[in-house]
Amino acid sequence: MAKPELLSQLRDVHLPQDVSWWPLAIGWWVLIALLLLGISFFIIHRYNLKKKFHFSRLALNEISELEKAKESDWLIQLETLLKRAALCHFPKQQVAALTEQDWTKFLLDTGQNIWSDQSLAMLKDGAYRAPKTIDNNHKASLFEQSKQWLKQLPEEANNV
Repeated sequence: MAKPELLSQLRDVHLPQDVSWWPLAIGWWVLIALLLLGISFFIIHRYNLKKKFHFSRLALNEISELEKAKESDWLIQLETLLKRAALCHFPKQQVAALTEQDWTKFLLDTGQNIWSDQSLAMLKDGAYRAPKTIDNNHKASLFEQSKQWLKQLPEEANNV
């Protein structure tokens, strides 16, 4: 065969098919998995943060209402509220049986540099003193310290 005959038998150059976007390459699957994992961790983290501060927010709202109210037994209600919050955030065995001196020591231990001696004395003797004898500055200070203590509480304990 002659060379021109061979050249005439050649076909034109044909291009390969276009690359399809499906099925995805392994790199895309890894990227999608990482994105889903990241989004899942973010959602779980946000949910846990919201759950963590749920009881604290409720207690802070209750303290605000108690602070505005003109109840005569506000000191006892405040101490009860603090104990309820402590029961939500610490194991029941640790908190439920605490009385007077142990309760104030517990507040001191769990609230570093929050409580003043006067506030702790008011909480300790709250059931035995007339709330009218406490001036408004000390009352406001006690409410503010209680709010600070609630804001720094750890996550809720499993008390089931």
